[in-house]
Amino acid sequence: MKKKHITAILAAMTAAFTLASTLSSCSGKILYRATADELTYTLHGTNERVEQITVTRDGKRIGSYQKRGMRGATQDEHYGFRLTDLNFDRKTDMQLLIAREDAGDVFATYLWDENNGQYVYHSKLSTLQDMGMIASLGVITARECRIEIDPATDDTPEFEIRTEAFVIYRWHGNDLTPVYRKELTYYEESDIYCYLITELNEQGEWDTVRESWITADRFDPGQYPMDANGFEGYIAQ
Repeated sequence: MKKKHITAILAAMTAAFTLASTLSSCSGKILYRATADELTYTLHGTNERVEQITVTRDGKRIGSYQKRGMRGATQDEHYGFRLTDLNFDRKTDMQLLIAREDAGDVFATYLWDENNGQYVYHSKLSTLQDMGMIASLGVITARECRIEIDPATDDTPEFEIRTEAFVIYRWHGNDLTPVYRKELTYYEESDIYCYLITELNEQGEWDTVRESWITADRFDPGQYPMDANGFEGYIAQ
């Protein structure tokens, strides 16, 4: 009985030492910790930003990810960190806020790889702005904002061309493919809007679903939604 007790104590001490060794090799102080699916996620960094994410199971490290979070995100309750299933495989994926662009937040995104038992950085997801998902449809959504300047000439000043877009992506294995797109472009020179909806056909080409040109004095944003409205009809075809 005494031998079993000693063995238990040694096992506990070993686990504690392993966890301490794991955390001591990380950069910065511990900022935040979360647990999901038997994994523990620990964010390390400074008072200004996250510097590293470590993932452990039962005190044993299974992954360490050097990624700098957005400066100032430490003011958020979760430090710009979130856990969710992004590729609909019923496994928890992780994201860290790294930037705030014109169209929305950008997250460094890691998908869980069941074969390797660790997280893998996904470059495409990590570029999307204002990324979201529609779980019932199995799709990812994102927004874009692009500004082009038509340079001035001897006779005309420079003009701005501003395009905002809402894009829907589908998974094909580990690849993320855009399949549906809404664009609203404003041409300052002519004071006119172009509203364009396109969808990807079976040949991998973009088909125009709708194209409307509207003068600024007649433009009503409510008639030209920049969201998933209408996409359900597309996937039902």
